[in-house]
Amino acid sequence: MDSDEHFWETALAKKNGEAVQESPEMCRYRTARRRAVAVGFDFKPFPSLLNDEPIESMLERMQTLKNDEITEIDTQAVLGTIEPPKDTIRNAFNLYCDKLSIGETSRKSPEQIVRWKATKTRAVEHFVALCGNLTMDEIARKHGRQFYDWWGNAYGVIVPAPDHTALIAPIES
Repeated sequence: MDSDEHFWETALAKKNGEAVQESPEMCRYRTARRRAVAVGFDFKPFPSLLNDEPIESMLERMQTLKNDEITEIDTQAVLGTIEPPKDTIRNAFNLYCDKLSIGETSRKSPEQIVRWKATKTRAVEHFVALCGNLTMDEIARKHGRQFYDWWGNAYGVIVPAPDHTALIAPIES
């Protein structure tokens, strides 16, 4: 998809009232991928180019950059120097709601879907307020523990962690 198609797709989504919330990093990354294809190459991250591509391919990419019509974004796209954006917890949640939860929502009415999503959105927003909109690779056990403790304190109850001794304790008659 080229930039014009992306523009019109975004405009149509906005007209239909659909959420279009791409971060500037994601827009830049998608543009770079499209520009690499427009110049005649597949977009590959720079480390991958260095490790996997033959030297002739790298030289061909460098030759292309000598063209006067090549822009800075074209150069970054051909060389793969634009980092792919990392998914945040909100991005992951939107992906889950929009694409991965089809099985859960397929038999729900529109009102049920709104309520289903609202409870999950509230939990994600509480997590973000407490820990920040972390990228998925930044989330650690300490964040889960922090959220667990906050949740218990917020509602006046802290449920103890499950004890596995019940699984091995003898059954008394």
